[in-house]
Parts: sequence; C-alpha cells; structure tokens
Amino acid sequence: MTDFKFADMSGRRVLLTGAGPNIGRQIAVTLAKAGAEVALNDINPDSLKGTVAAVEAAGGKAYGVVADVSDPKAVQAMLDEISTKFGPVDGLVNNAAITIRQGVLDSTYEDWMRVLNITLTSVFLVGQAFMRQMISNDVKKGSIVNIASTSAHRGRHNAAAYCSAKAGVLNLTRCMAVEFAPYGVRVNSVTPTRSGNPVGESTGSREPVGIPLGRLGEPQDQANAVLFALSHDAAFITGIDIPVDGGTLCTASGLSGAKKPG
Repeated sequence: MTDFKFADMSGRRVLLTGAGPNIGRQIAVTLAKAGAEVALNDINPDSLKGTVAAVEAAGGKAYGVVADVSDPKAVQAMLDEISTKFGPVDGLVNNAAITIRQGVLDSTYEDWMRVLNITLTSVFLVGQAFMRQMISNDVKKGSIVNIASTSAHRGRHNAAAYCSAKAGVLNLTRCMAVEFAPYGVRVNSVTPTRSGNPVGESTGSREPVGIPLGRLGEPQDQANAVLFALSHDAAFITGIDIPVDGGTLCTASGLSGAKKPG
C-alpha cells in the first residue's frame, strides 16, 4: 500500500500572479513545499525577488517574471517566456490586486479603471492565455484558483471599485469553470477575510471585528485552501468559492466577533 500525501503537487508547475509579500508569498512557499515548481509574477521587482528567495530557501524551484498583468501583450509575453525558459504550467493562481480607498462619489474614472484592470481584467487575461496554452500543448488536466475577497460578497465604505472587481472575480470564476471543464481544467475561487497586511500595504494592525472565530486570518490559512483547490485531491470540485474567513460571511455586516461564554 502506497503512502498517501495530502495535496501532493509533485510534477506540477504553477503560475502565481501577485506573488509579492503576504498571501501571495505564502501561497508560493506552500505550493513549493508540496512539490510544485512555481513561476512567479509581480509588478514590483524587489517583491518578486523576495518571494523567489523565500521559495528557494524552502527547498523549492522558482522562476520570476516582472510583468503588468493588466496589459494583454505583457501577459502573453510572460506566458511565452515561462513556457520556454521554465516549462509549460498546468496550474494558475490569480492573486494580483490593488485597492484605492474611495467610494462611488469620490472615485475618478482613472482610479476606477486601474483597480478593475489589475484586480479583475488580469484574471480574464491571464486565465485566457493560460487556457489557450493548455489547449495548444494538449494538456488534459489543470486547475485555476482565483483569489476573491469577502468584499466581493457585500458592500463596504470607500471600496467601490475593489468590491466591484472582486465580485466580478466570483462570477468570472463560474464562467471559466463551465467553459474550461470540457478541457479537464477546474476553476475555483478562494475568499479570504483580512489576512496579514491590508492589500497594498506592508504593515497593518487591525482588530478582528466581525470575525466570529475571534482572530484575523493568516496568509497560511489562505495558502492551505489554494493548495487543496489546485491539487488533484479536489478533482471533482469546480465552479465554487471557498470562504476562508473565520465565519465572516455568516454574520451581518459590522457586527463584532463572538464573545466567549461566561
């Protein structure tokens, strides 16, 4: 009887966008520890170098590409470079995102489009290029995980573009799941709550308000869910969202975390 290893990614190559610090970096390291080779993307060269170094320090193999994933030409060039110099990938994690803290009345057109392009359009562009490459290479099995947010499920003050973009990620995931299933490619999303540092920030101190389990998420919490969804252990799961939110979405917006009894 062979030993069973949960979420074994041996022999898999995965592309991760938004691979800088926080959730992206932890996903990269977790996938590498599970046996995957990881192709890493970020717009910030220093952040990307840090994640490549973290993967290599964990004993993994990584290849980094600086590219703007909201630019169609840059996306195609990135996939071509990875395929040629690193090898074709059969897994994808769309994690690139930004937020601009503005409401509907305060948002400029330029800021609105910037958030949507990086947070939502990148998922379409990279997912499309990935799928076309899978078909071209006649790869029969693959998986995609798109990173959503609790902000995708309900409204927030001063986050109109981000909430809208992440809500789009949820339904784009479902569309991809339906279209890509005949090619053997599964597509799911993971919904984090506040985990590690806020989006686009290097530090942050927040209280776990509205999280019934009484703590903020950790990047490892999200990485574990991504690992499972990508792996063949989730072979019959596609088109769903996995909330990794400590119970946030089962509460009414704005309620404080559960109190300990007694």
